[in-house]
Amino acid sequence: MTCPECGGAGRARFPVRDRLFGTTARSFEIATCAACGLQFLWPQPSAEELSGFYPAGYWMGPSDRRPAA
Repeated sequence: MTCPECGGAGRARFPVRDRLFGTTARSFEIATCAACGLQFLWPQPSAEELSGFYPAGYWMGPSDRRPAA
């Protein structure tokens, strides 16, 4: 995996998913660049895919919503 900032080698750290709305059908990793230390999502989603992760009202403010188990 390549760092989007400096082009250095990234290392996968841990898997992530959307526990609040369940919008992430595929799995992603948080990666850390060995050269500059940037943490980034890998693989990086396309612009079209990214827009699907934020449905209307994704962050409306404080609420009683809780992450799904």
